[in-house]
Amino acid sequence: MKMRTRIWLISLLMLSTAEVAIAEPPKRGEAPSMRNSIVQEQQGVKVSNQQAAGNVRQEFPGSKILSVKMMGSGGPPVYKIKTLSGSGVVKFVYVDGTSGEVFE
Repeated sequence: MKMRTRIWLISLLMLSTAEVAIAEPPKRGEAPSMRNSIVQEQQGVKVSNQQAAGNVRQEFPGSKILSVKMMGSGGPPVYKIKTLSGSGVVKFVYVDGTSGEVFE
């Protein structure tokens, strides 16, 4: 096999496995992945990422949810949610992972 072909195949393999390793919040109507559920249970999370996004939608009607991420370990579970307001302003809001409380 030529060197270019080997490099191309290795690159393709690395890209395909990298996509699997990235944890994304489930899309509307999908269940959270088993991996996300296990990690959330270990961190004491009682509110799912879907519930956190729903709480933000209730608190800020008309805003779109751009991303939902669980903040790093070492403290209480908190979701960092990126939103886009109806007027085009991007801002981050936070949701307590145990109570579901929304704060800025």
